[in-house]
Amino acid sequence: MIEPARWKVSRLDVAFDFPTPYKDCFLLPPPTNLRIRRYETTLYYGAAKSALSVCQYDKQKQLKEAKGIDSLPMTRIEFRMRPKQKPLTGYDKEDFIKMKGFRFVSNTKEFIGLRCLLKSVINGKRDWRNLKRKDKQAITAAVKERTVDMLDLFLEYIEGDIDGFMLDGLTIPVLSHKPFYQEVG
Repeated sequence: MIEPARWKVSRLDVAFDFPTPYKDCFLLPPPTNLRIRRYETTLYYGAAKSALSVCQYDKQKQLKEAKGIDSLPMTRIEFRMRPKQKPLTGYDKEDFIKMKGFRFVSNTKEFIGLRCLLKSVINGKRDWRNLKRKDKQAITAAVKERTVDMLDLFLEYIEGDIDGFMLDGLTIPVLSHKPFYQEVG
């Protein structure tokens, strides 16, 4: 078996599941010109083959349709990264820095005065890039005041241990020295 230090990563996904109905939440992207596309109850931020793309979707609906599983309302945010290939053990905070600036709003009902505007973006009636500058600034200020940056949330969850995160769940089978037969008699 090849040791983990020689493994290379071509795509790395970091997923967050929030116990929130899809229709009541909002993902604020960083101030860039990310292309945002919508397909039914899925939002795609960025190009699929870029160094980072983000997908926000109704996980409850996906579980029901794909596996027949009834679940509580759930929204999933997936950060899909295509890092420069290097050893699995060579990753650090800089490799996740593209997550910085994304902020998740779990309940748009808390945003009195902005909720209608947020809902129009969420349901596709308005495009984020076409909003007036003052509306974007008002939303951004309100969101930053009430939410945490997704990179900070990720680092807090893994307690800053990138190596542990990258290697979690990887086990190297230990060879047993027990015989494959049982002596009789």
